[in-house]
Amino acid sequence: PRILLMGGGYLLYFGIFAGISLAVSALAASSRLALVVLIGFWIVNGLVAPRIAADIAKSVYPTPSAFQFAHAIENDMQNGVDGHNPQDKRAEELKQRVLRQYGVSKLEDLPVSFAGISLQGGEEYGNQVFDRRYGALWAIFEQQNHFKQLAGLIAPALAIRSLSMGAAGTDFAQHRDFAAAAETYRRMLVKQMNDDMTIHAGKADYGYKAGPDLWRQVPDFSYTAQSASWVFGRQWPSLLALLLWFMASIAFAIVAAA
Repeated sequence: PRILLMGGGYLLYFGIFAGISLAVSALAASSRLALVVLIGFWIVNGLVAPRIAADIAKSVYPTPSAFQFAHAIENDMQNGVDGHNPQDKRAEELKQRVLRQYGVSKLEDLPVSFAGISLQGGEEYGNQVFDRRYGALWAIFEQQNHFKQLAGLIAPALAIRSLSMGAAGTDFAQHRDFAAAAETYRRMLVKQMNDDMTIHAGKADYGYKAGPDLWRQVPDFSYTAQSASWVFGRQWPSLLALLLWFMASIAFAIVAAA
């Protein structure tokens, strides 16, 4: 189905150029003029429009720089998402909560490893920060890509590029889907390690070393790519743009030939 979707898109793209070439050739006073016009269309469609569309998308939906993004995450981790919950305060609250839970007054009296609990607590808070920051960043990327999809109504190269990337599984939506699955697996793995440390580390804390049996319990990472219908649900604007361009070019050719 993905190959059919991609093949159908490129057939439409070929038909667009065939229709425009016939129309321009029929209307031009000479073959030289027709060639100049068609080369001009090719340059605008293939080189100028994609660059302009990308620049406008970034201008309308700006993203933070890598430094700004990393600084925002670091600030959230150190000072809290709301800016009023610093890391030291969160660590102390976790310590007191665990002491109350086990009815002891000192960490040394805990029947479990506080190091494992602390690691998992930091991991879970970090997950909140990453979900918030990356969620906002990826939402901007989605808006940029949607804008470029709509720009396919102006330049068919943008429409076929989006459609072919979707069919090939290399567009942003499928990258995000894979990244989310990989992150879910990573969180499961880290929790399994931290839980084992909490239960079995004892007084060793960070010096604890698990045996190979622990790793045998970890399931393999498995990812199943989304279906063609899922891809079509996100790429139909690009396919529609190609269809409109195709029908317009054929109509243009028929009128020009007449």
